[in-house]
Amino acid sequence: MRMLAASLVCSGACLVGGSAHAAPVGELRLLVIPLTWGPAVPSQQELRQAVDDADAFFDRASFGRASVTGTVTPAVTGFVVPPSCFAGANKDAGLGAVGLAARAAAARLGYDPSAYDRFVYVFPDRVCGSGGLGAGRDVLLAGEIGGLVHELGHTLRLPHAGRAACATCSIREYGDPESVMGQGGADFNAWEKAQLGWVTAVRRVTESGTYAVDPVDAPSERAQALVVPTGVGTLWIQHRLEPVPRVSIRVVKRPPGGGAVRSIYLAGGSAGTATLKGVIRVRRVPGGLAVTRLDRR
Repeated sequence: MRMLAASLVCSGACLVGGSAHAAPVGELRLLVIPLTWGPAVPSQQELRQAVDDADAFFDRASFGRASVTGTVTPAVTGFVVPPSCFAGANKDAGLGAVGLAARAAAARLGYDPSAYDRFVYVFPDRVCGSGGLGAGRDVLLAGEIGGLVHELGHTLRLPHAGRAACATCSIREYGDPESVMGQGGADFNAWEKAQLGWVTAVRRVTESGTYAVDPVDAPSERAQALVVPTGVGTLWIQHRLEPVPRVSIRVVKRPPGGGAVRSIYLAGGSAGTATLKGVIRVRRVPGGLAVTRLDRR
């Protein structure tokens, strides 16, 4: 949902690495704490299934580099939401007063917060007006638990993945149809995986041509995205195999109103081609992508 509050510069074929909150490689240990002031919260079985689903997602998206494990506490009953709500919250400290109170409740049950990398607070309904948050090492989920991977992405410093009709058009905040940081549910996009260190090479190109680039949803040591500087911004171009072969074009920039640098989906197609009007056309070919520059830069 919301992140309380990453970019790449390279030339040629370059290695890339993330600057996320804690290394997103290896085991990410969650302490899942259901808390309620009375209404029912998801069952232990449902919460364990959510952790298992997140683990399967991270294993697939990271090509086996990252995993998620979780300990689910008994439900904390009679929980009182602090009147100061998220006072003290930020992208480093987490969710402030709410997080401190929830961790203290878990400690009283005998859990050692120092043994975990992330804390997931599950409530029966919205808390201080929020239904889902990710910041620092804290995740808040209210009413439903389907947003766990999205909010964990925020704790890894990933912003929302938006969508726009053109590189200078207004941005729809959750509009990326492929990324879980937008409205997709199956994967992260290439730029996000680069921030996390899971896509380890991209290729920067300036001319029309045919380039070897591997799909973003299969493990590879070769380039898995093309980075193309244009007059409308830096484009990230990728293709994927699942659920159907697809090409997509994104611009990576800071939104006009400010905020974190992010990827913004501009064009895509499952017929093997994607065109950004007046700027670039991309076509899947055996072994990679054929790029035609239209902006004459």
